[in-house]
Amino acid sequence: MPTAEALLALCESLDRAPSVSEQDASSFLAQFQLDTLLQIFSAGVLPADKVSFVQSILSKVLSTSTGRSALQHAQPYLDAALQSPQPPLRRLAAEQLSSTLQQHNPLHNMNEAQQHALMQLLHALQDEATAVSSCAERGVVQWAASSPALTSALLAPNTPWGMRVRELSGSRSASVRLRVLGLLVELGRAGGAQVALQLQASGLLLDLLGRELGDTSDPLSALAALNLVSELVEHSPPGMTGTLCAAVT
Repeated sequence: MPTAEALLALCESLDRAPSVSEQDASSFLAQFQLDTLLQIFSAGVLPADKVSFVQSILSKVLSTSTGRSALQHAQPYLDAALQSPQPPLRRLAAEQLSSTLQQHNPLHNMNEAQQHALMQLLHALQDEATAVSSCAERGVVQWAASSPALTSALLAPNTPWGMRVRELSGSRSASVRLRVLGLLVELGRAGGAQVALQLQASGLLLDLLGRELGDTSDPLSALAALNLVSELVEHSPPGMTGTLCAAVT
């Protein structure tokens, strides 16, 4: 079985190269298949100060056409990595799930892997490690902000993803609710005026904001919610700006 030492040596070799070519990626994945990589990361045998470095090289490998092709068959490994006790491995899984999601297929042509990736990223919003939940948030925002149809799919109460967002927005955990609020705010900022209006029309943002600000038992959560929304106000069309201001006064 390939060893952690061999993996580190190969990553150092690729790091010295100007870029990771398709041939490099193919050779890498021939030596270290995804299940082998998962075992090495899960075993914790890499030096602690080298884990992020190896993951950065692996991300470059998986960003090639060869790597993206490998990811099409990697769903079980990414699911397992997302359940790892090691936050860096969970973050790597979230990054690769985001890559799977960003294939820019129209909504009606989303393949099973993309649909699964989206649900897994929404699940990862609950991760206790901020690096993991933030990575998941960025992936969902980038996907949803790329077209009004995808924004609608994420916000609609009758889609699997919209139902999941609403479920998370009602979580007993204040940190999870704030992550959902953060996702909606970032979506409004990334998508511009049209997405901001879609957020307003959905009622999801204003409902969650009203509940957070009205919860007098957790003033810190209310303050965090207020700070998040103040960022959105700066990027919102006039109509929504007025609505947001009214909601917080």
